[in-house]
Amino acid sequence: MSDPSVTGSSGMAAVTELVDRLDVAGSLDRHIGRVKQRDRGLSGGELLVALAGAQLLGQDCMAGLDRVRDDAAGAVLAPVATPPSTTAGSLARRFDPERVAGIETGLAEVTARWMGLLPAGRRAGLATRRPTIDLDSTDVEVYGRDKDGVAYNYQGQRCGRPHLASWAEASLPLAAELLAGNDDVRPKSAGLLTRALAALPAQVCAMPRVRADAG
Repeated sequence: MSDPSVTGSSGMAAVTELVDRLDVAGSLDRHIGRVKQRDRGLSGGELLVALAGAQLLGQDCMAGLDRVRDDAAGAVLAPVATPPSTTAGSLARRFDPERVAGIETGLAEVTARWMGLLPAGRRAGLATRRPTIDLDSTDVEVYGRDKDGVAYNYQGQRCGRPHLASWAEASLPLAAELLAGNDDVRPKSAGLLTRALAALPAQVCAMPRVRADAG
């Protein structure tokens, strides 16, 4: 019989320390706003932290939250409580475009705080080196006819197409779009780049450059 006091997710202790020191959930909440009327249970920022934690533990769908919840010892180490999959789905549906935009603004605040905590040498290197903004997209295949915002790509797969702008030297995401599998990423690239540049910490003073796929 498995021992409920033992967990294979002990690495989440380090994640919890990082989330707390950077005030990740609080920063997200300040820019997302309230996602429910009653102030109990998970906030919007805490929901996002719980989803990210489940992904770090290898889960790739809402049902994975229920598997994470089965780990009693791991729950003690997690940065926030893991909600049931049904609760998470209900809260996720309340993220309208304004709240989704707040995620990027909240993460920009986290990035600035992270940079302020770096050793002086590392911080100076990032501030004075030209930042490279990577624009990358990928296709994520999904299943089910009723999923919104997905379409068949050129390979005949029903999928969504995340389009990410990241700061290469820091290995940090700055902005993202979720497109359908048949959407051309090029018309969205200028706006995505503009948001990514706005999310760079103010300490970065060198001229940015952009790197993207040939498409």
